[in-house]
Amino acid sequence: MNARVLAPLAAALALLAPRAAARPQSLDGIWQLVPDAQDAGVAQEWFRPGRFPVAEARPAKVPGNINETWPNPAAVTTPGAANLDWYRCTFEPQEAAGPDRRFYLRFGAVRYLSEAWLNGHELGLHEGGQDPFEYDVTPDLVWGRANTLILRVASPYFGGINQPVTLEAQPLVRIIDAFAQPDSSARVMHLDVTLENNRGAGAAVEVTADCGLGEQRTTVSVPPGRSVRRLDLPVPEPHLWDLKDPYLYSVAVSIPGDAYRFRTGFRDFRIVNGFFELNGRRILLKSTHGNWYDPIAIQGNSGDLTYLRRVMPALKRAGFNTLRLIISAALPEQLEQADELGFLVYSEHETSWQLQDPTKFGVSLNGVVRRDRNHPSLVIWGLLNETSNLAIYHRARAWLPSLRAIDPTRLVLLSSGRWDHDFRTASASNPGSPDWNVYLGGENPISPEPTGALPAGAFYNGTGDAHVYESYPASWKFVSAFCREAQKTHPFLLSEAGDGSQYDPYDEQRKLRAADAPDDAYAETWIRPAIAGLNRTWKTYGLASVYPSIETMLIDSAVEQSRQRALTFSFVRGNPRVNGYNMTSLNDCWGTGEGAMDNFYDFKPGHFHVLQEGWAPERWCLLMASQHVYAGEPVHLRVSFANEDALAAGDYPAHLDVAGRSGVIWRTPVTVRIAPGPDAPLAYLVFDQDVTLPPVPAGDYALEAGLDGRPNAAAGSVAFTLSRRDALPRLTGAITVAGLSPAARALLQSAGATLRDYAPDQHFDHEAILVGERFSESAADWRRLYERIAQGAHAVFLSPAVFAATRGARPEPLQWLALGRRGTLVDETEWLYHKAIIARDSAAFSGLQIRLMTPEYYGQILAHAPYFEGIDPPDQVAAVAVRCMADGAAPLVYHDGVELGTYRLAAGRFTINGLDILGNLGSPAADRLLLNLAQQAAGDAAALSPLPAGCEAGLEALGLVDGS
Repeated sequence: MNARVLAPLAAALALLAPRAAARPQSLDGIWQLVPDAQDAGVAQEWFRPGRFPVAEARPAKVPGNINETWPNPAAVTTPGAANLDWYRCTFEPQEAAGPDRRFYLRFGAVRYLSEAWLNGHELGLHEGGQDPFEYDVTPDLVWGRANTLILRVASPYFGGINQPVTLEAQPLVRIIDAFAQPDSSARVMHLDVTLENNRGAGAAVEVTADCGLGEQRTTVSVPPGRSVRRLDLPVPEPHLWDLKDPYLYSVAVSIPGDAYRFRTGFRDFRIVNGFFELNGRRILLKSTHGNWYDPIAIQGNSGDLTYLRRVMPALKRAGFNTLRLIISAALPEQLEQADELGFLVYSEHETSWQLQDPTKFGVSLNGVVRRDRNHPSLVIWGLLNETSNLAIYHRARAWLPSLRAIDPTRLVLLSSGRWDHDFRTASASNPGSPDWNVYLGGENPISPEPTGALPAGAFYNGTGDAHVYESYPASWKFVSAFCREAQKTHPFLLSEAGDGSQYDPYDEQRKLRAADAPDDAYAETWIRPAIAGLNRTWKTYGLASVYPSIETMLIDSAVEQSRQRALTFSFVRGNPRVNGYNMTSLNDCWGTGEGAMDNFYDFKPGHFHVLQEGWAPERWCLLMASQHVYAGEPVHLRVSFANEDALAAGDYPAHLDVAGRSGVIWRTPVTVRIAPGPDAPLAYLVFDQDVTLPPVPAGDYALEAGLDGRPNAAAGSVAFTLSRRDALPRLTGAITVAGLSPAARALLQSAGATLRDYAPDQHFDHEAILVGERFSESAADWRRLYERIAQGAHAVFLSPAVFAATRGARPEPLQWLALGRRGTLVDETEWLYHKAIIARDSAAFSGLQIRLMTPEYYGQILAHAPYFEGIDPPDQVAAVAVRCMADGAAPLVYHDGVELGTYRLAAGRFTINGLDILGNLGSPAADRLLLNLAQQAAGDAAALSPLPAGCEAGLEALGLVDGS
């Protein structure tokens, strides 16, 4: 290779060197670590080299975390409890001492509170688990023999020395750091160099700076202490850093004896007229949130990035352009990867969420901002998340000037979700601004204009930064309301919304084994109870008849989650005022089931294609009021076209079809009308009306949309089911009813049943009894009903509400359930974290979907479906509820119970049900379920038999007695 090639190659390699003329000495490697559960170390002076309990210590990786060496499950189950641990290492300085240099011990980060001693001399204390810090150890170092460094670390959970440790020799006048502020319009890179002079008197030094376009040299006067000097590096033709072209400039700054090197880029990111812009081009923020989670180490760190390095490339392939680091700042290595990949980062910090003490807000924030401010990929600083503590909120709101003094170049978001309700303060501050000045949604400095009232939790009127978690499954009322949200206000950021699945412990355990993780890997604390619970459920309720492999159900749940995500994308992208969407969540950390990825950062089943279609620049947003409808009856269709400035302004002919096996059964032409201008909407309503489909055969159909004469946009099809009323079961004979609604009575009669109202003293052969939401609060009445069942009747309790009795002002759940173990009725709000309901092949589900009950087929029947936990297993199991997921950061607690099942009682039977059948009559699935249960009861009922001996006493023994 000739000299003309070697010279620029050598120059490029030099720019990538770490920083100084004297290379820092790494102290990374294997240290010794010992826990101090009794807080005895200080009193016993473990900080003295000869008193550290070496015999009790274990080898520990640095960088790393304490959990890898000493697993401590209690630390996570009791957040806030301080865990005390001591680190020790020995080293010999590699650089010689000298009067013109000082030695600094640098820690990239130690979580959370650390005290350090070198050779028994106290260095100091540092609070904050994410920011770098250093100690001047010149007086305490010894040469020619080992030095002993000891750290005492207090952490709420998963603490440790999680970033590199170095010893560095530097001259008396040294470079602390340099901050590039590239300005493409001015064709210059402003460079602020922070210098420190430890000579005790002023000094003149020559500063050399280069960004690859020729050196700039200048002599500056440096007073004692720290000072900042600005240098301007001309860049005649700035090459912008962008998502598809992440161009980086290598910057080198040096003074005699010291140097500082980094990479940066020219880019501009801000909010303009309510929309995000990158380099003057409007973009939709396409984000998900995660942090440092590692599937084996739990707290990912600079020592092993095997799994964290998978994240951003996979997300970019799926269509994301942003990763939000929630409750955590990005690791430096993550930012370097994002810089190279062309991926945006929205970074928070360790006191952004769930903080209790306002004085601790921002404890490491400014240090992290200073460390990371040269990365072009980092475009947003976030100060808070879901914070209703006003003392903390006001502290964050007032923090902006402090942050701006360090970094004036980035967009800053105040409080994700805006739980503070202070909508006279803007949610954002644009680069260069010292104020909260970007008003989104209905926020207004004078009087907030409400954005509308969504029937959803955590969406507050006036907010421009919203979290929306609708109950599961999403109702049409919510979906249609969201599509119309903020139409009269500024655009808003949907900074959290998402859908969950059941957690798959088998998959995670299999991947842990393949990765040679230890048997006591922390993830086993939620894997093992999940597997034990699932195995017990399958055995107790005989679910192997419907799912021989338990994991097949969990895969079905993940695929269903992906379909719900497709629905969420349709109503989010269908709203033209949503300027960005941060999807909950990246992965299933702690066993939550909320992720698009598993904990090894592989996409969960069904997700990759859904995500690609969800983020496509051109996307159809196809919404149906119900995805299970009767043929020949109206259903509401709402169709929008999302356009992320991909299609130019103009009219585009298109069409909507409904098609099935026999071809197209309905078609209508539509027009996609794209408006001109830089502030054109991001979505356009194309069709919004009721449609009556012809009386075609029952089966699977699809609503499809297409552009005429050009390649179609993504997500052009959504599946649904057509049923026919004339295929509903027919009933014969009489049915006894108690407490049934007019709608239920009408359906039974239309199916051919003769109804008779329940009377306590009547008895019939082969009697089927249907009980609604109310029966009686008299134990004697309940005993007579159960006696009637014992003589051969089959009673179906269509609602669990019927079992709740009231004693004075105190409700007594399941008071009237005639079982030895009545258990409890679990009636939880179903949202991101929700149960799965598994239907067995049984008379109750004849002609209906079985296995995992899906919202597309069963709709709002699943929205309010309490289950019976801890009760005697039914003789005939029809549906079982399973809840295999942690709720947020809480540990996984496995639950299961009966959703629909039948019990024998002497000659008769009774059926209990938690599904909301009665509340959804008129829908095909609810109608069929009611008629199936009526038909089953009539078919199972026996001829009238004598009352078994001791029946009343037995019922009293089961608790069917009035309270005092």
